Amino acid sequence: MGKEACTAFAEIRDGEVVLLGLDGAPFPGKPEEVATLLLSRLDCDVKCLELPPVAEREIPALIRYRLRSVYPGSLERAAIDHVTQRHAGGLVAVVFIVDAGALGKIRAAAPRAVLGLAATVLLHRSPSPADGWVTCDAPGYTEILRFEEGVLLQSVLVKRDGAASEQRVHRLAGNKPAGALTLDALGSPGPSASLPASSRGSLRSLGIRRRRPPALFRPPRRFHAPRPAVTRAALAAAIILLGVGLVQKQVNLRRSELALLRHAIAGGQAAGQRSADLAAQYSAAGTRVAELLRARPVDVYQFFTDLRDELGPGVLLQDLVLQDGGFQLQAIGPSPLALMQRFITDPRFQSVRLLQTTPLSDGFRQQFIVTGRYTK
Repeated sequence: MGKEACTAFAEIRDGEVVLLGLDGAPFPGKPEEVATLLLSRLDCDVKCLELPPVAEREIPALIRYRLRSVYPGSLERAAIDHVTQRHAGGLVAVVFIVDAGALGKIRAAAPRAVLGLAATVLLHRSPSPADGWVTCDAPGYTEILRFEEGVLLQSVLVKRDGAASEQRVHRLAGNKPAGALTLDALGSPGPSASLPASSRGSLRSLGIRRRRPPALFRPPRRFHAPRPAVTRAALAAAIILLGVGLVQKQVNLRRSELALLRHAIAGGQAAGQRSADLAAQYSAAGTRVAELLRARPVDVYQFFTDLRDELGPGVLLQDLVLQDGGFQLQAIGPSPLALMQRFITDPRFQSVRLLQTTPLSDGFRQQFIVTGRYTK
């Protein structure tokens, strides 16, 4: 294969990756021969984010934070890469976003290829287009790139669907774009007829086949341990010595563990006996406290004070019996049910029941009987 066949274009059709040459035909070589693989803009979103001047290690986290407000998809299922440019005292990050599952399929289709986009090709050129719009025609879409002082500030995707898409390209890029590019014979035959012939070109004219653009979505590097330069005999002796040392170390470790276990068992037995003694003492003290509480007489004054708080104004107490903490009262009031709710939520009054209610002739008050226990 020649050098020209080392560059291919990848697009996903019906969930499968299709490799094409820049001449529009299926890629003629083997997938492992692809050196540079251009991703379809339909499968890769591009965002240009202006960032404050920050340290290089802080840029990825800042990009993810900014993407939450401008990227409609799920960042958890996306692979993200970026290229930074300096502009107007700050930074402009060109961010590339691809579905992680689709990226895995693309890598598997050309395992040795460096991934890129038309935007990275233009960023790699020196000098980049100074000012204006550059259009790039590819299968099924046109990508419009806006440069200012050689810095890429915007990437717009226009899906090709006839005259409407051509009009939108003209409306966005203007009648005189800085340049117009095509992938040879793919999609439409070239830029619109109204564009100047001098501005027409292809990705070949950008030198893509002479050097690679900045690589995107590089897989993490794998660490390969060097092989030790020793003979088999020396290696066997080292393994034997290491085994003996490990066995002796295991024996010493087991002895130490046994000694610690014996000490822990003795300490546990002593702690268990102390815990049993404390539990017996605690049980006896609890029994004694319960007996004292049962023998303690009810504080009548406190009972009347708490009962008055619960009855509130408007309740007339007619009869009251208090014996061994139990009570029964008869009273007249406007709302026995509201009074019962107060009794129920007060922990000083237990087992409170409403035995009887009798409406009075005034139609507003009721005579009622309540029983319960006072526990304070």
